[in-house]
Amino acid sequence: MNIRFFIFIVLIVLFLIGSGVIVYRGRPIQQLVKQGSTSLNTDAMMRVHVASVTSTDSSQQAHENGMTFSLHDVSSHTEKGDCWAVINGDVYDLTSWVSRHPGGAQAILNLCGRDGSVDFNKHHGRFRPAQVALVLLKIGTLQ
Repeated sequence: MNIRFFIFIVLIVLFLIGSGVIVYRGRPIQQLVKQGSTSLNTDAMMRVHVASVTSTDSSQQAHENGMTFSLHDVSSHTEKGDCWAVINGDVYDLTSWVSRHPGGAQAILNLCGRDGSVDFNKHHGRFRPAQVALVLLKIGTLQ
């Protein structure tokens, strides 16, 4: 087995775990927690923790309410502790992802407060795990 291939597979697995995107019977794990499901095993509960770390309560609430934001709204969230960005017409709270981005924090910090669609698509356009990772970070759409 080629060592590069092995490293690539390991990185993909780590990225997916780090992204907190877990599906249980076709439903996001966070919905199961809200519904009080008792059928989750220990492994699934660990994944719930990962998923909860990726999305702040306010971000999740905004996403569930289908909120819309202007670019001006996004532009006021430009710091490591408060980082929003627009990617392909949707608004994301990237705050929890800044320190966990495999390419380094600076790559995310460069997106804070602006439309980062070009940069995201340039680096991750066809990389499905990166697109999936955004799902839990979405807080709304751009007006």
